Order: sequence, then structure tokens, then C-alpha cells
Amino acid sequence: MRVNFSDGKCGVFSNSGDAIDYLSEFFVETITIEPEKITIRNEDNFLFLVVFDGMLREFQIRRSFLEKLMKWYSFPVRQLDYFDIDTITSICNDYIINIKARYVNIKIEDGEALTITSDKFSEVGDTDLIASMENQGIEKIYIDDYNTMIRIEEKYKIKPFTGDEFGVGMMISNSETGFSALRIQDFLLRYICSNGAYVKQTKTDLKFYHYNLFIRDVFDQIDVMIENTEKRSKKIEERLKKMETPALREEVVMVNKEIMRATAIKMLNDVLESDRMLTRYELFNLITERAKEFRFGIRAKIESIAGSLV
Repeated sequence: MRVNFSDGKCGVFSNSGDAIDYLSEFFVETITIEPEKITIRNEDNFLFLVVFDGMLREFQIRRSFLEKLMKWYSFPVRQLDYFDIDTITSICNDYIINIKARYVNIKIEDGEALTITSDKFSEVGDTDLIASMENQGIEKIYIDDYNTMIRIEEKYKIKPFTGDEFGVGMMISNSETGFSALRIQDFLLRYICSNGAYVKQTKTDLKFYHYNLFIRDVFDQIDVMIENTEKRSKKIEERLKKMETPALREEVVMVNKEIMRATAIKMLNDVLESDRMLTRYELFNLITERAKEFRFGIRAKIESIAGSLV
């Protein structure tokens, strides 16, 4: 994509205080405005949002703003690499013209357009979420323009197989910019090689969508999840014990495609080319081992897909 963007937010922290201090450094404002009063232009390979709200203002556009507008219309953002900046500008303005909502929220961070959401978007504040986890043993916090991920330290241990021990903690992921629902997942850490994975409790993750959301429900549910970690740990241990069965080729193909869609990484091609198919447990551990090669945000996506095998 022949467009230049600023770096935006990107930080990894080991405690709540540092993360909150980092977030507090940014000046944030939200502009609620009719879509017909905004437009996009380009100059010198940068995109700019032009806002008419009583006065004419311009804000340089971050990559997150562009991708969120594209996401609104389910546009495959990787295709943007094939377009020049004039084509991208034209697509953006066509999309803005066709927004049906009466108002949109434009979030501005340090003078740059961070995201665009509908007037029904309910924001769960990252600083509030991090502060609420202060006493739960935060192990790591990852923050960028798309998501904030809070990993809670392992509070219980399970041993599904002799010599193979796991710790069970939690991961809470939030998107102030509207890229995904707020998700609460159990986190598994395999001590023998420090592999990690995020595990679903049911057929669907516990999610809170950011539309007409009662924020208090989120914090109440997090408290419930923390209280019931030990009970869920026993169920996870039983599920791990059942993973010694061979993985079906169709399952490996599906997981490989899912990782490819989420990260553009072809992680399991060598497994598919091999004559020997792995057990589901071996496949789970192989994916989580390879995930360690990538930065935290990408790693978390791969580990979540691995967790779907459990």
C-alpha cells in the first residue's frame, strides 16, 4: 500500500501502573458528527480526515482508522496493498457517503484520526479495565491501536499427563477502536517449554460486543470468571487428556487456513506435506511452540486458534 502512516501506539508492560501512565500520555477527544460532514483527502502519500463541525479541521489518518472504515464494509484490507493512494481515497469517500448511521464517532488521539465507530458503539475504557485488574496479578499488558490485551498470571496448575504440567490464568482483550468484541479467555501455559494458548470454555468465547453494552456487566463477569478459575481448570485438564487421538487432515487444513486468514502466516504446510499425521495434542503443542517466534499481538492470535483445539 503506497500510503504513509504514523507509528501509533505500541507497548508491552509488566504492570498496570506503567500501562496506565503510557495511555495517559495521549490526548484523546471524540467528535460525534454526521457522516456527510466528513471527507478524506490525500497529500504527499498521507491520508487526511477533513471535518466540518462549525470550523474546518484536518487530522492525519492512522492505519487503524483506514482499516476500521474498511472493516465497516467487510473490505479485505490486505487488498489495499494493490491500490494507489488516489484509489484508496476514492473508496474511503464512497464508503463514508453510504454510511447509514445518523452520526458517527471519530476518535482523535494526539491530533490523529484513530478510528471511526457508529453512535451506538459502547466503549470499555482500557485504563478502567487495567485498573480493575490491578490486584489480580497482571503478568503482561500489550497495547496497540487495535487491541489491549491483559494477561493474568497462572493461579492454578494442572497435570494432564505425567511430566507435563500447565498453569491456568486468564486473558482479557479489549478494543477501544472497535476491531473486536471484549473477550475473556482462559490462558494455558505449558511449563515444560513455556508454550501458551487461549482456551474457549464453550463452543463460543465469552464476548461482549461494543454496541448498546451495559459496561458494569463486563466487570461483573470478569469477577465471576476469576472466582471460578479452579473449577474451569479441572474441565480443561479433562479436555487435554482426550487429545491423544490422531488429528484429522481436514482439521489441520482448517486450522492452517484460520492462522493464514488471521496472520498471513502459512504455519502448518510442512505438517500437511508429511506422511505422518500428528495427534491433536502434538498439533496443539507444535502451533504454540511456533507462535513464540512472533511479536505478542500476532502470537496471541495464533495461540487463540491453538486453544480452539482443546
